[in-house]
Amino acid sequence: MASQLQNWLLPKILPGVIHEINNPLGVLIMNVSILKEDLFFLEGALSDSLRSAISETCHDMDVALERINGIIKSLGYVSLEKNFEEQVGIDLKYLALHAITLYHTRLKRVVQVETHFPELRHLFVNVEAGRAIAVMVQVLEWLVEEGGGKELKVVVEETQDQSEILCTFTRNGRAIASKYGTLTAIETDDLLSVEAVPDGYRLRFKPHAKTALL
Repeated sequence: MASQLQNWLLPKILPGVIHEINNPLGVLIMNVSILKEDLFFLEGALSDSLRSAISETCHDMDVALERINGIIKSLGYVSLEKNFEEQVGIDLKYLALHAITLYHTRLKRVVQVETHFPELRHLFVNVEAGRAIAVMVQVLEWLVEEGGGKELKVVVEETQDQSEILCTFTRNGRAIASKYGTLTAIETDDLLSVEAVPDGYRLRFKPHAKTALL
């Protein structure tokens, strides 16, 4: 019963919470930008030490605000019901990054994440974005729970015949092989399937038409 209430409640309140965080976040980002502009025009009026301190503070705030903004964007994908129902064409590496962002707190305590994504090619997949991110988060949780070394690798690539796009999650020296045989929370289908591979799991996606045009 509690789980059902949670599943019903989160989609109802999370979009509003994200909106309320976005408003002050936008104000903070704007004011940091204004402060940096003012710092430029006040160059001769400030001591070197004060100018350096303010510049360092602005940099730290930029980094923090960028991280908050990234988390809000990632939450946005899993907060709306339509993202679990409507298929869209989206670059797989962005889905993987959103999953890593949402699970970052747990990951950073256990492993170091290394990503290998195509630099000159966007690999669009046809999938429900929220569902794909949820599956990736669950795979990350499996790898954390299964134990092993400190390196977790995420690789996005095409199959040789370009019929599928793959996202492979592996952890070096995984202590327990395939502790979870199948997905427990998210069903798979022709658009998205999961299989066990040595030291990890591989997600298989169908490419979107956009990929063929690139």
